[in-house]
Amino acid sequence: MKRTDPQLRQILIDHILYFYQYMPEKKLVPNAAYEKIGSVHRSLCGIPFPFHNILYGVPDQPSRYDAFIADQTAYFKQASQPFVWYVNADEHPDFQARLLNKGFVSPGTLQGVIKEFDKPIVHAEIPEGFKMERAVDKQAIDEFTHLICDTFGMVDAARPLFGKVMVEDAQGSKPLLNHWIIRHHGEIVAGVTTLVKDDLVSFWNGATKPEFRKRGLSTALRRNALQDAIKNGTKFGISYLMAEAMAYGICQKLGYESKWKFKAFIAP
Repeated sequence: MKRTDPQLRQILIDHILYFYQYMPEKKLVPNAAYEKIGSVHRSLCGIPFPFHNILYGVPDQPSRYDAFIADQTAYFKQASQPFVWYVNADEHPDFQARLLNKGFVSPGTLQGVIKEFDKPIVHAEIPEGFKMERAVDKQAIDEFTHLICDTFGMVDAARPLFGKVMVEDAQGSKPLLNHWIIRHHGEIVAGVTTLVKDDLVSFWNGATKPEFRKRGLSTALRRNALQDAIKNGTKFGISYLMAEAMAYGICQKLGYESKWKFKAFIAP
């Protein structure tokens, strides 16, 4: 039975919350925790990068907005962790304005895109001189981790913690994470991670060295990673992207549709 738009939207929300539930379970820091405070989800995983420590949702009582924002800011400050607050784009403009007035900065609106697969994905040819593979050994995953950190501006303190997750969850016969990379003369120049949960596969960590962009590498990575996931029983593809991001255009060409929009507010 074909899913309705509200059902697809909920799948996108549930999946991103799954990601933010499992990250604290890695116990990268002693105070790592995921919890729900009323209607607001809170995740502290301990990687000092805003998009790994989050709040999602708005407190139930508007009269508590200021106090709740102060409490959450103090919580993450005590943990010495930067964080981001996600709010559904079409809801609670008064709360969004309150965050901005308190020094939060919004990089813009993100979109949750999704596609239900009803036929195989066409294999994408890798440009001549490049080689695609799944990174399985620690050395390759570490090299890919450095590419991701450089691309997204993660501070040095974040790299070993992030790298630990990248390596540990890519092990075993049915790994949670699969790291797909492209090499050029042995050097990793592009890659993307897939997270597989039940019949869902999502894209994370898409990164390409600047000098190798616009050569079809990101498209090839995603097509071939999806082909592998579908072969192993995946029925839905998911990604969370900025509308202006290059990967958004790639996902559109693959048939993904935007079913959820949410704003990010980075704490001061």
